Parts: sequence; C-alpha cells; structure tokens
Amino acid sequence: MLDVLARQHCLLSPQEISDELRAEGGAGSTATVYRALESLHRLGLVHRVDAGEGIARYEPADPSGEHHHHLVDEETGQVLPFEDAELERVVEGIGERLGVTVTGHDVILRVRRPS
Repeated sequence: MLDVLARQHCLLSPQEISDELRAEGGAGSTATVYRALESLHRLGLVHRVDAGEGIARYEPADPSGEHHHHLVDEETGQVLPFEDAELERVVEGIGERLGVTVTGHDVILRVRRPS
C-alpha cells in the first residue's frame, strides 16, 4: 500500500488504492486499506481530504510541510493538484488578521472545463 501512495501525484480513495493493489497482485480489502490509511493519518504520514463526494481521499504527507491544493472536475470527478503562492500569502494574512496561527488548510476548487 505504501508503494501505491508513494507513486501517486494526488488524492486517491481507499477503493482506488485497493483496486491498484489487486491489479498488482496484492491482497487486501477496501476496509483493510481504509483502516491502514486512518492509522497513517493519525501518525501524520498521510493527509485525509474530503473532496465533497462523501468519500475521504488520501495522499502522502510531505515531511517538509510542502503541500498543494486540489481542483475537482464536477463532470468527471477527476482530482488535480495545483499550487499558488498568492493563495498561501492570503491564508497567512487571514491568520494574522484574526490573531491566530494557521496550522493547516485544505483548498478544493470545484471546476467545470469549457465545452
């Protein structure tokens, strides 16, 4: 399972991870994958993100703290990563204005592609 997580470029659901493991000849039910992901999340090794589909999705946590945000295509459900330095500055500024330290944030933009 860790190999599958290490190869991904963005969020995967427990079902997608389980399917990938089976395709590679590995075993493990989706429930087992979900429990393992929750343990990794509690240890801070993966991020859990709810992209609004009612399904938690996961990706590896970068030890440096670097992160990206996500675009979710409303028609296909495809999840794509993006980075934006200005967005990061805005989030930091919000924390300063509110007198708090922002310790983490997730940004998910739901998008439609032009026809």
